[in-house]
Amino acid sequence: MSCIIISGMILHNTNVQVGNLFHFYRSTIITIYNGAFDSSAVVFLVIKLLHERGVSLHLIFLILTSCSIMPLLRTFFLMPRGHIPYPLPETYTYGVRCCQRGEEGNKVTEEIKEEDTKKNQNDQQGDGEKTGDESNQEEVATFWSCVMSWLFLWHLVWVVIILFCQFMFLSNVNAMLSRLANNDQTIVSHYTNAFAITQLCSVFFAPVNGLIMDRHKKRPLAPGETRQEADLRSSCLSLFLTSLQCVLFCVCFTCPVLPLQYFTFVLQVVNSSFFYGGHQAFVSIAFPMSHFGKMSGIAMSLSALGLILQVPILHLIQHQLHGNPLYVNIGLTLLSLLAFIHPIHVNLYCRKLAKQRPKKTQEVNEQLLSTG
Repeated sequence: MSCIIISGMILHNTNVQVGNLFHFYRSTIITIYNGAFDSSAVVFLVIKLLHERGVSLHLIFLILTSCSIMPLLRTFFLMPRGHIPYPLPETYTYGVRCCQRGEEGNKVTEEIKEEDTKKNQNDQQGDGEKTGDESNQEEVATFWSCVMSWLFLWHLVWVVIILFCQFMFLSNVNAMLSRLANNDQTIVSHYTNAFAITQLCSVFFAPVNGLIMDRHKKRPLAPGETRQEADLRSSCLSLFLTSLQCVLFCVCFTCPVLPLQYFTFVLQVVNSSFFYGGHQAFVSIAFPMSHFGKMSGIAMSLSALGLILQVPILHLIQHQLHGNPLYVNIGLTLLSLLAFIHPIHVNLYCRKLAKQRPKKTQEVNEQLLSTG
């Protein structure tokens, strides 16, 4: 249903936290949601083809409106009033029963703290100790401290760069195809339809990124390692692959070879599916779930401000470069290289945490011995 709802960004952001219900496949579920949402672009192609065959736009939009009723009912009757906690307590419930209990959020918080306390007492170096540490981090970390952290700032740069490259391609794809096809509208229409059809494949590529981020879930944690640290370390490969795809995508887009644009379309769809899913999954991993909507929203809002630069750049291409975007594309390719800073920074951050781990474990053991 997310694939059908064209203008459901807010609905998407509020429903993507369903991934918290699936511990071992949390990032996979998040990326599936993002892939379905990203593939919703193919709905425009369906509308175009139906309208060309005589179906009225009035009937088409009535069908789309009726399809939107199901996700709305699901949101009201299945989703909880607050955010879905992570890690999920064993006694956590959701649905109609959840809506009937006004203090569900407080009960869930207490359950998490009680379970963490019991696990800390039973297993000093087990998973419970890590969960307790994460719970404390969520209590301490405020919204503004998360926004001003280097993790979020470099992630914001990563989001802005990849989104800017994506939208510059979308702004120039039709003009680029016309120029390479010598204004042959039959060829341009063929490549445009091929590009539109490839958009549907995003829902198939996106879960691959989720599986990459969840590949460590069933492995035991290292002594003293927190669940958040393990998730961050696993996300480095996803962030690196997304940055690499962006660079390759820009290189192919820069090459003025018409048949090569088939590969450009594929890379664009793969990069888009990896990006949106990776962005949502990283925010849910690196920052408390209570700030998920705000952190994700502020990243997309600030990146939208960066997209305003499209206007002067498109003006430059049309008037100063006489419609040839070669130099602009070369600049975008060089700009895309900066996206590698984010996975490198996350990797260095995880190494720093790993070096501090023995010291923290020793301090915890000393506290337990003193209290015992």
